[in-house]
Amino acid sequence: FTINKELNFPAHIHDDIELVFVKQGGGEAFCNGKTYTLKNNSFFIVFPNQVHHYINCKTGEYLLLIIKPDMLLHYSGLFSSREAKTPVCNNADNSTISLLKTALEEFKAEGLSPIIDGYLTAFFGKLLRFYDFEKNTTPSDTTVNILNYCKKHYNENITVDDVAKALKISRSLVSHTFSNRLSVNFCYYINSLRLNNA
Repeated sequence: FTINKELNFPAHIHDDIELVFVKQGGGEAFCNGKTYTLKNNSFFIVFPNQVHHYINCKTGEYLLLIIKPDMLLHYSGLFSSREAKTPVCNNADNSTISLLKTALEEFKAEGLSPIIDGYLTAFFGKLLRFYDFEKNTTPSDTTVNILNYCKKHYNENITVDDVAKALKISRSLVSHTFSNRLSVNFCYYINSLRLNNA
């Protein structure tokens, strides 16, 4: 759990579940090629291996939860085989929100514990009722390889041509991946990695 005044992470991918609850604020969240609007009391859920980042999520209060799918035993199969048709939920009820807040308070008081596992399992059980699911569309190996290369070499003076040459793919494929898959240009992405590190 972290509470953030802004979300400014560059496009990234991981095998955890990432959940954002917008307690106050708004902005846009990007997931697998589409942009979604966030507002007060929005939930944004990222399933494992989905490319995602946030845009203009500033001056607010954002609860960010990163969790391994196997912590949610009953739901781990869902997270490995499916994904939400839309990752945003704007209509969760107060009891769902209350469960998340209770888990956060328990975390602040006790740190990780089996009690938190229980609260989070109950929370996800209630939250997931507000979503529709479809078979997951994992990103191509090319997208993952491009992101991993950039993550390892962003402190160097790299270009689109350098990435293409290193991964033995065309320059246009690298550019297309950034413009269509990540909705950001290459220079902006590299600079965001540098700023995030700084």
